[in-house]
Amino acid sequence: MKKIFVLAVSIAALTGCNRGGQKAGYVIEGRIAETRTDVEGRYVYLSSFGKEGGVIDSALISKNAFTFEGAATNGQLCKLSFEEEEAARPGESSAFSTFFILQDGKMQAVLDTFSYVTGTPENDAFKTVRESIATARKGYADLVKAIRAGDREAEKKAYQIDMDVLNAVKAYIEANPTKLSAAKLLHEFRYYIDEGEQEAIFAKADSTFMSLPGIGPMVAHLEVLKSVAPGKTFVDFEMPDPKGKMRKLSDYVGQGKKVVLIDFWASWCGPCMHEMPNLTATYKTYRKKGFEIVGISLDKEEEAWLKTIKEKKMDWIHLSDLKGWKSGGAALYGVNSIPCTVLVDRDGTILARNLMGDELNKKLEELFAKK
Repeated sequence: MKKIFVLAVSIAALTGCNRGGQKAGYVIEGRIAETRTDVEGRYVYLSSFGKEGGVIDSALISKNAFTFEGAATNGQLCKLSFEEEEAARPGESSAFSTFFILQDGKMQAVLDTFSYVTGTPENDAFKTVRESIATARKGYADLVKAIRAGDREAEKKAYQIDMDVLNAVKAYIEANPTKLSAAKLLHEFRYYIDEGEQEAIFAKADSTFMSLPGIGPMVAHLEVLKSVAPGKTFVDFEMPDPKGKMRKLSDYVGQGKKVVLIDFWASWCGPCMHEMPNLTATYKTYRKKGFEIVGISLDKEEEAWLKTIKEKKMDWIHLSDLKGWKSGGAALYGVNSIPCTVLVDRDGTILARNLMGDELNKKLEELFAKK
């Protein structure tokens, strides 16, 4: 019995201490920018990420400093913050808060207009890529103002910044297929990284990467897209028309007579409204040749929906359940951004997705030339 007891004590010593003889676990020593003079006596909160997440711990702020200590962890995506935040752009955190990977060891946190945690290899790398994103986007707000004023050069500069940021994010994800920080970036940029690239990323990812809350729904979304990919038969659904009468998509699609564009849009969607003159022109050109459009609105307000149809002279078929992003039709077609289009052949076979402008015109020209 004595030998067993000694062995148990030895195992406990190995699992409870690190090489330096210190207790295993994490320590976060943090400071808040001195420009914040209103934080004394308040608390910084350590929270886990995700819908099921919550506050893990809190630390009192004293002289703009705070400390967290905790037991050993296998690593999880967490957040440090101390106040209500404004929404941040992908790749960034709101001011005075930051996401990081809670890992064993001693870490340092800085809460400022650009906040970060360092002290472990993954957090150091995560800070570096986020810092590069923030640096690239300096002056971006001014470019947006110029774009709204019609400055084409500003539009080109903004586009280049977007591409630089996206390439940096993709490179980080490619180099870190087993890291939660890479999974977090993928989730934030999911609307900017196409589905084929996402599938390739998931093929290389491990269970840690895939465990991030939000990755599961992305995988499910890819499965939905496969069911409505080019070559598949269109998926039917039913919705009210502008007069309130229930209509099936199959009332217009797959009847053997017309090539149909299913157009997911909304009156509040700027890019949709920007594209509408092109779509109207395309409709006028090909309507008599056997082309039809079925507009599926993601509006919630009937008045806005009907007013836009009239003002923009959208003289084609319209359906909407007025459920916004919870639209049943949008869910069936895996729509998570608009405008989104699905081109369907006369026999109901899906031909292409997200064709617009010149690309749509070229495809229609090919289709009607064959007839």
